[in-house]
Amino acid sequence: MDPMEMLALATIVFLVTHYVSSTPLRSGLVALLGENAYLGLYTLVSLLTLGWMIWAYVEAPYERLWVGDEFKVWAVVL
Repeated sequence: MDPMEMLALATIVFLVTHYVSSTPLRSGLVALLGENAYLGLYTLVSLLTLGWMIWAYVEAPYERLWVGDEFKVWAVVL
């Protein structure tokens, strides 16, 4: 898989895990697992997907979007 595809997939999975916690599925999982177990599992999944996303970002290639003198880059910011 291409590194940029991996970054996109990791980001999507990270966002989906956060979206699921705002749906009615959360209450079902809390009823099934209990509040503390759900929070522990959710924390673990969130940290794993965040770590995956950071790793994919580091592995993604650097592509310079602006070619030119360094002072011209800062002109855009100003």
